[in-house]
Amino acid sequence: GVFGILALLLVPLFGRTTGPHGLRWTRLTPTGGVWLVAFVAIYGFTDEVHQSTVEGRDASLLDFLSDTVGAFFVVAVTLYLGREDAKTSGLLRWLAAGAAASAASAGLATWYSARAGSGPWPF
Repeated sequence: GVFGILALLLVPLFGRTTGPHGLRWTRLTPTGGVWLVAFVAIYGFTDEVHQSTVEGRDASLLDFLSDTVGAFFVVAVTLYLGREDAKTSGLLRWLAAGAAASAASAGLATWYSARAGSGPWPF
Protein backbone atom coordinates (compact mmCIF):
# COMPACT_ATOMS: atom_id res chain seq x y z
CA GLY A 1 0.00 0.00 0.00
CA VAL A 2 2.76 2.46 0.87
CA PHE A 3 4.37 2.14 -2.55
CA GLY A 4 0.94 2.61 -4.12
CA ILE A 5 0.72 5.90 -2.24
CA LEU A 6 4.18 6.80 -3.54
CA ALA A 7 2.94 6.15 -7.09
CA LEU A 8 -0.15 8.29 -6.43
CA LEU A 9 2.01 11.14 -5.13
CA LEU A 10 4.07 11.02 -8.34
CA VAL A 11 1.05 11.15 -10.70
CA PRO A 12 0.89 15.00 -10.65
CA LEU A 13 4.35 15.09 -12.25
CA PHE A 14 2.64 14.14 -15.53
CA GLY A 15 0.68 17.39 -15.60
CA ARG A 16 -3.02 17.98 -16.01
CA THR A 17 -5.49 18.12 -18.84
CA THR A 18 -9.23 18.19 -19.30
CA GLY A 19 -10.49 14.69 -18.61
CA PRO A 20 -13.86 13.01 -18.69
CA HIS A 21 -16.90 15.23 -18.28
CA GLY A 22 -14.77 18.38 -18.52
CA LEU A 23 -12.97 17.76 -15.22
CA ARG A 24 -9.26 18.37 -14.77
CA TRP A 25 -7.36 15.10 -14.76
CA THR A 26 -3.83 13.80 -15.05
CA ARG A 27 -2.05 13.48 -18.41
CA LEU A 28 -0.77 10.09 -17.33
CA THR A 29 -0.90 7.73 -20.31
CA PRO A 30 -0.59 3.94 -20.28
CA THR A 31 3.04 4.31 -21.40
CA GLY A 32 3.65 6.85 -18.65
CA GLY A 33 1.97 4.45 -16.24
CA VAL A 34 4.46 1.73 -17.16
CA TRP A 35 7.33 4.15 -16.54
CA LEU A 36 5.81 5.23 -13.24
CA VAL A 37 5.40 1.66 -12.02
CA ALA A 38 8.96 0.88 -13.18
CA PHE A 39 10.31 3.88 -11.26
CA VAL A 40 8.47 2.89 -8.08
CA ALA A 41 9.61 -0.73 -8.54
CA ILE A 42 13.23 0.39 -8.84
CA TYR A 43 12.80 2.50 -5.72
CA GLY A 44 11.29 -0.55 -3.97
CA PHE A 45 14.27 -2.64 -5.05
CA THR A 46 16.73 -0.10 -3.66
CA ASP A 47 14.70 -0.04 -0.44
CA GLU A 48 15.09 -3.81 -0.16
CA VAL A 49 18.84 -3.51 -0.79
CA HIS A 50 19.02 -0.87 1.93
CA GLN A 51 17.07 -3.08 4.34
CA SER A 52 19.61 -5.85 3.80
CA THR A 53 22.27 -3.58 5.35
CA VAL A 54 20.25 -2.61 8.45
CA GLU A 55 20.65 -4.76 11.53
CA GLY A 56 17.39 -6.41 12.47
CA ARG A 57 15.91 -6.03 8.98
CA ASP A 58 16.12 -8.28 5.98
CA ALA A 59 15.45 -7.94 2.29
CA SER A 60 12.89 -9.98 0.43
CA LEU A 61 12.09 -10.28 -3.25
CA LEU A 62 8.50 -11.01 -2.24
CA ASP A 63 8.37 -7.66 -0.41
CA PHE A 64 9.64 -6.08 -3.62
CA LEU A 65 6.83 -7.84 -5.50
CA SER A 66 4.31 -6.54 -2.98
CA ASP A 67 5.61 -2.98 -3.43
CA THR A 68 5.29 -3.26 -7.20
CA VAL A 69 1.77 -4.71 -7.04
CA GLY A 70 0.62 -1.77 -4.93
CA ALA A 71 2.07 0.74 -7.39
CA PHE A 72 0.58 -1.09 -10.38
CA PHE A 73 -2.96 -1.06 -9.06
CA VAL A 74 -2.86 2.60 -8.05
CA VAL A 75 -1.72 3.50 -11.57
CA ALA A 76 -4.34 1.18 -13.08
CA VAL A 77 -7.13 2.80 -11.05
CA THR A 78 -5.87 6.28 -11.95
CA LEU A 79 -5.86 5.39 -15.65
CA TYR A 80 -9.30 3.79 -15.37
CA LEU A 81 -10.79 6.88 -13.74
CA GLY A 82 -9.46 9.00 -16.62
CA ARG A 83 -11.52 7.08 -19.18
CA GLU A 84 -14.77 8.42 -20.60
CA ASP A 85 -16.49 5.08 -19.97
CA ALA A 86 -15.38 4.75 -16.32
CA LYS A 87 -18.21 3.54 -14.11
CA THR A 88 -18.57 2.97 -10.39
CA SER A 89 -18.89 -0.78 -10.93
CA GLY A 90 -15.62 -0.87 -12.87
CA LEU A 91 -13.90 1.22 -10.22
CA LEU A 92 -15.10 -1.14 -7.51
CA ARG A 93 -13.76 -4.12 -9.48
CA TRP A 94 -10.35 -2.44 -9.90
CA LEU A 95 -10.24 -1.52 -6.21
CA ALA A 96 -11.24 -5.04 -5.15
CA ALA A 97 -8.64 -6.60 -7.47
CA GLY A 98 -5.96 -4.23 -6.19
CA ALA A 99 -6.80 -4.86 -2.55
CA ALA A 100 -6.88 -8.64 -3.09
CA ALA A 101 -3.61 -8.70 -5.04
CA SER A 102 -1.89 -6.45 -2.49
CA ALA A 103 -3.13 -8.53 0.44
CA ALA A 104 -2.14 -11.76 -1.31
CA SER A 105 1.37 -10.55 -2.16
CA ALA A 106 1.93 -9.11 1.33
CA GLY A 107 0.54 -12.27 2.91
CA LEU A 108 2.77 -14.47 0.77
CA ALA A 109 5.83 -12.40 1.68
CA THR A 110 4.98 -12.57 5.38
CA TRP A 111 4.18 -16.28 5.29
CA TYR A 112 7.37 -17.15 3.43
CA SER A 113 9.57 -15.02 5.73
CA ALA A 114 8.02 -16.65 8.80
CA ARG A 115 8.53 -20.11 7.33
CA ALA A 116 12.01 -19.66 5.80
CA GLY A 117 13.41 -17.21 8.31
CA SER A 118 15.60 -14.28 7.58
CA GLY A 119 18.61 -14.49 5.37
CA PRO A 120 20.22 -12.85 2.41
CA TRP A 121 17.41 -12.16 0.01
CA PRO A 122 14.97 -14.88 0.98
CA PHE A 123 12.62 -15.32 -1.91
